[in-house]
Amino acid sequence: MPSAFRYSVIPALSKVTLVTLLACATLAQAFSPVFAQNPGADDSSQPRVGDDNPKGDDDNQPRVGDDNPKGDDDNQPRVGDDNPKGDDDNQPRVGDDNPKGDDDNCLTDDCDRQNRSDFNDDSKSDILWRKDDGTLSVWFMNGTTLTSSSYLNPQKADPKWQVVGTGDFNSDRQTDILWQHKDGDLVTWLMNGTTLTRSISLSPKVTDKKWQVVGTGDFNSDRQTDILWQHQDGYLSVWYMNGTTLSNSKMLNPKLDDKKWRVAGTGDFNSDRKPDILWQHQDGYLSVWFMDGTNLISSSWLNPKQVADKKWQVVGTGDFNSDRQTDILWRKDDGYLSIWLMNGTNLVSSTSPSIDHVSDTTWKVVSSR
Repeated sequence: MPSAFRYSVIPALSKVTLVTLLACATLAQAFSPVFAQNPGADDSSQPRVGDDNPKGDDDNQPRVGDDNPKGDDDNQPRVGDDNPKGDDDNQPRVGDDNPKGDDDNCLTDDCDRQNRSDFNDDSKSDILWRKDDGTLSVWFMNGTTLTSSSYLNPQKADPKWQVVGTGDFNSDRQTDILWQHKDGDLVTWLMNGTTLTRSISLSPKVTDKKWQVVGTGDFNSDRQTDILWQHQDGYLSVWYMNGTTLSNSKMLNPKLDDKKWRVAGTGDFNSDRKPDILWQHQDGYLSVWFMDGTNLISSSWLNPKQVADKKWQVVGTGDFNSDRQTDILWRKDDGYLSIWLMNGTNLVSSTSPSIDHVSDTTWKVVSSR
């Protein structure tokens, strides 16, 4: 099995030219989208859990395949040539400021950091949002309570770029944003709170579009944010990073054969200070791989193990009640939000954020995964 990708080092693309953008208007003003509160005491908008598996079989557990016996790296992310022109056509482009001063794109009506989205340095997990048109906003959270929100500066990026993770890529204790272009390019926005200070192209470029970034975490305990990849064929790989530079890469052991499972997030679910992998099955089952670096130690169902309503999807992880346990952020396709407060793999309680519904479904949660 190969221990590293074949790659060629390329120069970083030129920095994105920043555009000075207008800040959000006064928080006291009313913004769209309109937030619908959950009336009554019913939990129809909460993720419903299904029955356990009475037979005790594990047909729905992620099945693992053999490693790569030939030792070749045909299934590793292949890297392409550098950008000889040095242009930044594939960098996230920033949009114009909002000349009218309105805040139709704001997301509120009061307008261990390796895998936590903390954009105001209060050691609490925040929620990063992105609109389909590229607009970016952050909900500053106090546990499950929304305290305020802010656009990012710049507040818009080219929709061809997708936010695929967060982490600290320059060891300044600020949450940075990892982007992946549809053509395979990777860029990190180095942030100071909600303000972009610098954008850096990660080297090398991955040309095989079947590889997608599915999470971040420190997989080799060097206090650097690493990058977790998943191939369409089920292979998993980790890029060990030194800041924004790839230092090494390694395939995870084992491979996942059942393509109905997707990586839904990363976090520490057994309190060993090592990132584990959270899986969600298309039928609503939930499982965790307990990892030691890139090696699977064991796996476990979550308790409860299934969410019956398939309209709920895991969209992020974080610590939302400051108990040093990884919690799970859910979003329903109609815009409802819910947070599972966890103790390891066990659900302690589920709660809705103080604003639990974003009626404009063109806004998507892109928080840490």
